[in-house]
Amino acid sequence: MFDGLKVMFKNGCFRWLVTAFMISSLGIAVLMPLKAFYAISVLGANQNEIPILMFFGTIAGLAGIPFWVVVSKRYGKHRAWSGENRAAMFFSAWSIATKAAGSLGGSLGLWALAWIGFDAGREALNAPEAIAGLKYVYVFLPSSIFLLAGAVICKYPMTRERQTRIRAAIERRDGHGWRR
Repeated sequence: MFDGLKVMFKNGCFRWLVTAFMISSLGIAVLMPLKAFYAISVLGANQNEIPILMFFGTIAGLAGIPFWVVVSKRYGKHRAWSGENRAAMFFSAWSIATKAAGSLGGSLGLWALAWIGFDAGREALNAPEAIAGLKYVYVFLPSSIFLLAGAVICKYPMTRERQTRIRAAIERRDGHGWRR
């Protein structure tokens, strides 16, 4: 197990990618608990409308997938083959990052609400300042986290040229062509 952890920590590209993913997931996780409070306190929705708003928010997010597919095709997807089947270790690390971001993000969003003085109680009456604070937290906290994730991924060290060199070295080492 510890040998597997060493391999993962030595893989700079994986570390970089999982860090960017974790930060991005943190942004989503921060946003999730804020959505209901924003819909009720700012948009004036009632409790029964929240699932409908969440549903259409999810549909809107899914509608953006074709855009990201086009971006991915335009700029390329980089893959490197490690030469060994370590998928389970990497998948486990990815899963831990996802769960950690989800836990931390939800807490961070709720801590931000508490910090601005927003009362999340069912019958709470919040001052206009708390409602304004909710608006700012809802917009700027996740956005700043997403910008940080974007900055991290922009510095991702795996270029198309580097991936080609790694693939060629593995092919030479293994004596066979690239398999997909």
